[in-house]
Amino acid sequence: MKFSLGLSFLSAVALLACSDATGSLVGGDQLMLGGGSSSGGGSGSSGGGDGGLTYISSLSTACQPGGTNGGERWQDLYLCYFGPMGVASCSVTPGGCHGTASDPGAIFSGYTCGADSTACLTSMKGALIPAGKAAAQTGLYDALRKVTANGTTNNMPVTPPSLTFQDGDMSRIVAWITAGAPND
Repeated sequence: MKFSLGLSFLSAVALLACSDATGSLVGGDQLMLGGGSSSGGGSGSSGGGDGGLTYISSLSTACQPGGTNGGERWQDLYLCYFGPMGVASCSVTPGGCHGTASDPGAIFSGYTCGADSTACLTSMKGALIPAGKAAAQTGLYDALRKVTANGTTNNMPVTPPSLTFQDGDMSRIVAWITAGAPND
C-alpha cells in the first residue's frame, strides 16, 4: 500500500484526533536537566544571548541558550521539544497523537515519539525528514506551527494550540536537519 495522503489532510485529521499532553511524569520518561518547567504552552520571547533570537516562552531554563540542553543535538531537541517531556510533545497522554504506532497521528503520518529517543528519531527520519531534502522542504519543518512573513502557519503540535515555534527554536531544528539529523 502506497502512502499518498498530503500533510494538510494529515494535519486536519491529527487536529481532530490528538489530546493534550499532561506534563506528568510517566515511568521511563527522561527528565530535563537543570531548572525550570517544560510544561505549558504559549509563544513569546525567552531572550537569550544568541543574537536576539526568540524561543517558546515555556522552555525550561535547561533548554534555553546556554542551558544544559540548549543546543542543536538530537538529545536537546528530543528533551526540549519532541519527547514525552518536551513542550511540543503529543505523546504523553495514552491515545495521544504520536506516543505509539496505534495512536491516531502515528497511523496517518508514520511518526511515533515515545520514551525511546532513538526510536523517535528513526521514525522521524522515515516519516518527516527524508534523506537529501533541505530542512525547509521536510515534513517536520512544514508541520510545525511557526511565524512566517504571512503570519502563523501549520498546526503541530495540536495541543497546546497557542504553542508556536519561534525563530530561535526553528533555527535549532533547521541546523540539526542540515547537519544530517544525527543521533547525537
